[in-house]
Amino acid sequence: MTEKQTNSAEVRLTNGRLTVTIAPLGAELQNLRSEVSGREYLWQGDPYYWDGRATNLFPVCGRFDGGSYSLDGVDYEMMIHGFAKDEIFAVSQDGERAAGFALEENERTLRYWPRRFRYVIGYRLAEPDAADAGRLEITSTVTNRDSRPLYFAIGGHPGFRIPLEDGLPFEAHRIRFPAPGHVQSVVLAESKLDSGERVDFALTGDNAIALRHELFEEDGIFLSGTGGRARIEATGTDRSVTVDYPGFDWLGIWQAAGKQSPYICIEPWTAMCGRHETHEALETMPGLVELAPGETRSWTWAITIAE
Repeated sequence: MTEKQTNSAEVRLTNGRLTVTIAPLGAELQNLRSEVSGREYLWQGDPYYWDGRATNLFPVCGRFDGGSYSLDGVDYEMMIHGFAKDEIFAVSQDGERAAGFALEENERTLRYWPRRFRYVIGYRLAEPDAADAGRLEITSTVTNRDSRPLYFAIGGHPGFRIPLEDGLPFEAHRIRFPAPGHVQSVVLAESKLDSGERVDFALTGDNAIALRHELFEEDGIFLSGTGGRARIEATGTDRSVTVDYPGFDWLGIWQAAGKQSPYICIEPWTAMCGRHETHEALETMPGLVELAPGETRSWTWAITIAE
């Protein structure tokens, strides 16, 4: 693979069933289109509702109380969902079906997170003749290039267009999970931060959430115990979007409030946001990944389109 720095040219991947494009800015997915139906499944970033498409979250998910945290006894500012979304990644393409996007520390990142690191996001489409040819895998790999431990979270934030079938109302859709588990939701404080309280979350009899805009009047829904898979389905159509996220403890489900937003975000997170009225120290913040100097770790999640 050859690597080059770029800030403009999008990378296109295809396997004959799906075509995706990814921007070097934030290594963000821009399109997820079926070559069978011609349908675009990814939210296209209308700024009236939400100008993102599929934000990559690193080195934090969500926000901190007061927009800052401490590390090694020093306070640092941190923007919501971290700085990676605003950085240009170096691109390496490996044939028509795979590409990697790499980010290392620079003068800007060190102002927000004083650690040396390498963060690589790999996108890979399934083999064209595979049973799951509608599958896109996203692998995030973090290496600690520093002499001190890294503390961080990673996450995905893809938005999917609703309706799945033209003419269907938002309420005709549901998000279905695997066999029932002990699903709990995070009670958010007025600050939209973690209150620390967890409550049982009731699913329908077929392990689903029936979608309605009123669910998101306050903010997103953040769940644990979902079984590592969420499938968007709609009444009267065979179309579906499945997100698999083994190794991620939390799932966020979100849309912009008060706008009857025509999309839904399915967000695998390794850790929750900061806690209400808590000045978080990364060394002790619950759920963060800790990497020793020289250590590398990867997480893979996937999006599968069925028609």
